[in-house]
Amino acid sequence: MKPIKLEFVAFGPYKDKQVIDFEKIGNGVFAITGPTGAGKTTIFDALMYALFDEVSAKEVDAKHNPVDANSVRNKGMMRCQFADPSDVTEVRLEFEENGKRGIVKRTIRVSKKGDLKYDSELVYDGQASKGNKEVTAVITKLLGDVNATRFRQIVMLAQGQFRAFMESKDEQRKEILGKLFDSTPYKLFQERLGRVKRSLEAKQADQSQRLRNVLLPTAFFLPDGADACRYSADLPPQELENNLTALIASDDELDAKMSADVAALNKTIAEQDKTIGAAVDKNKRYGEMVEAKEHLAELEAEEARWAAAEHATKETARALHDVKPVGDEVARLSGER
Repeated sequence: MKPIKLEFVAFGPYKDKQVIDFEKIGNGVFAITGPTGAGKTTIFDALMYALFDEVSAKEVDAKHNPVDANSVRNKGMMRCQFADPSDVTEVRLEFEENGKRGIVKRTIRVSKKGDLKYDSELVYDGQASKGNKEVTAVITKLLGDVNATRFRQIVMLAQGQFRAFMESKDEQRKEILGKLFDSTPYKLFQERLGRVKRSLEAKQADQSQRLRNVLLPTAFFLPDGADACRYSADLPPQELENNLTALIASDDELDAKMSADVAALNKTIAEQDKTIGAAVDKNKRYGEMVEAKEHLAELEAEEARWAAAEHATKETARALHDVKPVGDEVARLSGER
């Protein structure tokens, strides 16, 4: 947002109408100067009041500005003390936003009862808004949701605070910055980060201990010549991961070699089993052959016995044949007697 023209009347110490034309100043840097009490702050009050229905500094820090320690400023106090009751306090700001012109006007009137009545009007991009809260809401949206509090922190620097800031010690400077820029959210965020950090550190310690418990048995299974310090839980995580990855790769390579050796051994055993099987089969056949030979010998012996018996039988028959004529002769002779 770019201010074009600021007008105010019966505002602050100024009873008469004051006009500040920013277009005459141009785009360069300019300073608002003057002695104390000249009304420099009133210009900022008028700008803040036009935008947010509030003054530039709602209260004064008693510690760093003891002269105004008992003063608390509000928009009601910005009505000129020299104004007549019939005079209307008015602040009018013409501005440009996104290439479009707008005018916001704030007024303070004195009622018949002596009360102060506040009103606001805004015309921007052909749209009109009325009412203090509605106008302030539109202005805040035009400023990118920057409200009065944030505007004071990033645009307005409270009177007296800069010198106090420059002359203060570190702790005091931190306190002043905290008040000027409302560092509470950042402090809360810092505290939250601290809690998260402590929680993560506790988790890391617990995981490191668990890792030590896991890695402890590893020392008993390391290959000969391996450095156990390379597998300590105290190493940086990435270095430990690299070392363990290399160890696993080495174990995988050794396992593959052992698997190949086992496969070759199994093949040799299978071949030997086959040879042994053939030998057993051959031995079995040899036994059967021995048994057959023994049986054949028995048969041959039996055959020899049968042959001998047959021969004896034949010899007996032959003897009987030779003896029969003699018997017959003996029987005949005996009959003749």
